Formats: sequence, structure tokens, C-alpha cells
Amino acid sequence: MSSSHISVNAAELGRVIAELEALRSGSDRGACKRPEPAGQGITVDLLEQTANLGEALYDTVLSLMDATLAFLTGTRASFQNADEAAAGLFGNSEGDP
Repeated sequence: MSSSHISVNAAELGRVIAELEALRSGSDRGACKRPEPAGQGITVDLLEQTANLGEALYDTVLSLMDATLAFLTGTRASFQNADEAAAGLFGNSEGDP
């Protein structure tokens, strides 16, 4: 049985989470409004289909961002809890040398 080691750069993880949170907060769905269709014909129909696909893609990217944020935040919390538990095993508390 071999042991494995996972190295996590907490500062980099925090930076990425903050960057993704800032990007997500600026991605308000209300800011993306489609114009009312004007006219009739195949061009208008194709533009409507394209707009529908664009909205679906936008919503999917927002969902992916939310899931990524949840995963990264959970990962950070898990590693912080593991570090605190390990420190407790060795009798170290925050601020001790």
C-alpha cells in the first residue's frame, strides 16, 4: 500500500475562487436582452433559433460557473478542515510556532 500526497496551493485556490466569483457576479442574466423580432421570413426564423441557442449556451455557462465555484469552495474548506484537524493531532493551535 503506497501513500499519496496532494499538494494544494491555498493562496492560488483563493485567488481563482475570487476571480471566478467576480466574473460570475458580473454575468447577470438581465444584462443580456434579445431584441424583438422585426419582420418575417427564414432570416428572422434563423435569427430566433440562433438567439435561443445563445441563451441556452449562456445559461449553461452560468451553471458551469456555479458548479465550479461550489466545487472549488468545497475543496478549499475540506483542505482547511484537514489542516486544522492535523494541527490538532500534533497539539498545534493557530498562532503557535
